[in-house]
Amino acid sequence: MAFCLSLPFFFASCAFETPMYETSYYDLFDTATVIRGYASSADDFQKGCDMIYEELLTCHRLFDIYNEYEGINNLRTVNKNAGISNVKTDQRVIELLEYAKLMYDKTDKALDISMGALLDIWKEYRDRAEEVLPEKEELAQARLHSSIDSLVIDHDQSTVYIEDKLMSLDVGAIAKGYACERVLALMPDTEISAAVINLGGNVAVYGKKPNGGGDWSIGVNSPFDKGELLSFKCSDLSAVTSGDYQRYYLVNGVKYHHIIDPSTMYPGRNFTQVTVIAESPLLGDALSTALFVTDLEKGEQIADSFGVAVIWVTPDNKVFKNERAKELTL
Repeated sequence: MAFCLSLPFFFASCAFETPMYETSYYDLFDTATVIRGYASSADDFQKGCDMIYEELLTCHRLFDIYNEYEGINNLRTVNKNAGISNVKTDQRVIELLEYAKLMYDKTDKALDISMGALLDIWKEYRDRAEEVLPEKEELAQARLHSSIDSLVIDHDQSTVYIEDKLMSLDVGAIAKGYACERVLALMPDTEISAAVINLGGNVAVYGKKPNGGGDWSIGVNSPFDKGELLSFKCSDLSAVTSGDYQRYYLVNGVKYHHIIDPSTMYPGRNFTQVTVIAESPLLGDALSTALFVTDLEKGEQIADSFGVAVIWVTPDNKVFKNERAKELTL
């Protein structure tokens, strides 16, 4: 699959002695996954992609909150056992949840994976596609059962327990970033020398193009006219975007999207798109969500504390870049 214009990134490449290949998957994280990479042969590229796919598929199943899989204790298992018992699960789940608890504090509570009950309500109303909003009392009751302190993790025993039986976890804000991070870690074990992995807008760049090809060229596009907001060259970097234009419904002409502000219980209104450019795709994923629901001044402080580049786009098409982003050029 070619990169669609609707995605906020594009990639430029030239012909080199080592050929570039591309493959796509459509059954991971409810989005399209595109892998472009260089390898000495199509067979080597495919073997590497098979390894990537298996890792992504495992993460997809482990972090799924809607479906169960034979032989796997995933997040759905954890949520079903809330208030009942702890659940022994894969270390990848433990790692992700521990990271989420850490980022909850470092983003001043803007990233909160304990809001599953609240997010479920908004998802239900979006899926109905009717011009009806949830009742404030309904949202408030769900918010009462969102507390990161009710999440108990035993790293050594690899167990998870939710103390509140009405609470549930939702890691949609960071699951793709973590999966990309896992993929980057296994890339040296493949025969793919350089690659771009685009997991539904979570873009991770691995290595430099072979034969003196150098860095990859990445462009960040506007959510309004698809004009370019920023372009730069990089290797071993990630770019992650959160936006209000993919999962939403309209009520009286007002868009109600899927990125919920924990402080208001309603979709964030400050921005239409936030892009974070960082070495870690997991960090980029976490911050793109957190900064979407944080005001610009505080968001800049958080971004600077992590040393990442950020581009904010407001609903009236104003663009803000922090100093790190301004420094990224071709």
